[in-house]
Amino acid sequence: MPAEIFLYDADGRDETISFAQIASVAITEHKLIWVDISEGDRNALSQAGDSLGVKLQEIFNKDPSDAGNSPQNFGEYIRFNVSTAPSTSEEMHSDDHAAGLAEAAPACRVMFIIGETWLVTFHQSDIGFIHRFHEQDQGETLIGRMSPAGLAASLLDWSLADYFEGVTSITADVDKLDERVLRETTSKSLLGRIVTLRRRTSRIRELLVCNRVLFYGLSRPDLSLIANSESAPHYLTLTNRFERAVDEVEHVRDLINGSFDLFSSRNGIQTNALVKVLTILTAILGYTGAIAGIFGMNVKATVFEGGNITFAVIIGTVVLTSAFALLFARRRKWI
Repeated sequence: MPAEIFLYDADGRDETISFAQIASVAITEHKLIWVDISEGDRNALSQAGDSLGVKLQEIFNKDPSDAGNSPQNFGEYIRFNVSTAPSTSEEMHSDDHAAGLAEAAPACRVMFIIGETWLVTFHQSDIGFIHRFHEQDQGETLIGRMSPAGLAASLLDWSLADYFEGVTSITADVDKLDERVLRETTSKSLLGRIVTLRRRTSRIRELLVCNRVLFYGLSRPDLSLIANSESAPHYLTLTNRFERAVDEVEHVRDLINGSFDLFSSRNGIQTNALVKVLTILTAILGYTGAIAGIFGMNVKATVFEGGNITFAVIIGTVVLTSAFALLFARRRKWI
C-alpha cells in the first residue's frame, strides 16, 4: 500500500485508519497519528495534508538539497531527511570474484515531517527499519503516550541500528576473508574481496556521515518543537549513538586495512618461497651445465676418451648430486 495511517491510542487500542477517518479522531494527550507514505506517492501526500489540515505539498516542495539532511524549521512543523543504510545484494556475500565486485543497491532517504500531534514519513521504496518497527508490536502498545518527536527519535534509532547491522555483516566477512588468506594461496579473487569490503565500508561511511548534520542539528535549542518536549534527552542520546556508529565504521576500515596487510605478508612469504625454489633449481642447473661444459670442451685428454662407461658415470654423478641437493634443501625446509 502506498500509504498507511496508524492511530496509537494508549488508553484504547492501536489501529490502522483511513484518510477520511483522521478528521474524526479526537486527538488527546495519549493519542498519536503516524502517516507512512511509500512509493513516493504525491497524491497520498496531498491527501494526508488535507486530512491533517497542513499544506504538506508546500513543505515537501521546499527542497533542502543545499542543506543536505539538515533539519528545516517551519515553526509548528519540522522537516528533515535521513539517509538509510545501504542494502546489499546476495552477490556481495559470494566468493566469486565477479560477484564480489558487485555494487551495493542504492540507498534511500526518508523524509520526516513532525507536527504537534502527528508524524508523516515519506519515502520512495520499502524501508527495512520501518517494517521492523511494526514487527516488534505483538499487541496493544503505549506508543500513544509518546509525542510525535519521540516517535521520530525512536525511528531514527532504528535507522542507526541498520548501520550497526551493516558493520556487523562486514566484520563477519572480514573474519572469513582473513581465514581464507591464511589458508589459501594469494590470488586476484582474494584481492577482489578486499576491494569489495572496502567499497561497502566506504558506502556505509558516506551515507552515515551525511546524517551528521541531522543528528547534531536536531538537538539545537532553536527547534522548539523538540527542545521543549520530553523527547529532547532522546535526541542527545541519538547523537551519542551516531558517534558510536561512526567509530564502528572507522574500526571496520582498520580491520580491512589489516586484512590487506595480511594479504601482502602472505604474498611476500609465497614470493620468498618461490625465489628459494628458483635459486636451488638455478644452482643445480648451473652445476649440471658446468659438468656438461667441461666434458664438452674441444681438448684431447684421456679423461674425455672414457667411452660409454665414463658417460654413464658422469650422468649418474650429476643425477645423484642433484638429488642430494634437493634432499638437503628439503631437510632444511628451503623448499
